[in-house]
Amino acid sequence: MPGMDGPITVADAKLHLRVETADDNVAIADLIRIAARQIETIYGLVAVRREVAFNLDCFPRELRIPLLPVIADSITISYLDAAGEFQAFENFRSFVRQDWTFVTPAIGARWPTAASVPGAITVIATVGHIDPDATIEAQQDAVPHDVRQATRYLVEHLYTRAGGPFPQSVDDLIDHYRYRRL
Repeated sequence: MPGMDGPITVADAKLHLRVETADDNVAIADLIRIAARQIETIYGLVAVRREVAFNLDCFPRELRIPLLPVIADSITISYLDAAGEFQAFENFRSFVRQDWTFVTPAIGARWPTAASVPGAITVIATVGHIDPDATIEAQQDAVPHDVRQATRYLVEHLYTRAGGPFPQSVDDLIDHYRYRRL
């Protein structure tokens, strides 16, 4: 059974668009993927679960994973030491603040000293709402309702208007996911 490629199914989008024929199924599926990518780029919300890697030049005081949701047990950190050898760093903790996952050294620990070169630190994590191996019902339930509705609005906008300004209704629904410093 094929899984979901974005926060909603083609059938869900067609119902919202009031499309009854299969003529536009491929186009609608493409628009769902485009909408999911826009939502990820603007809000950091990842639809389909995948592994991502981030490279940093140095360890920050508090490292924020810039996508959500994050599978906390999947986080790994490696760094290039002063001798030019990659080392694993496991003495860290992760926590969630306002939906965002942060990583810091464990209590009483410090970040290791990484080489002073670009991309010396690599953080790998699994991110995304939808487990591609789950049933379609479980996949649909994994995505928050506001994200699904925002995706419907964005697909409608792309389908009926083929561009133009980003719909305010999408931002109204999911702007609260944007990262804001406290």
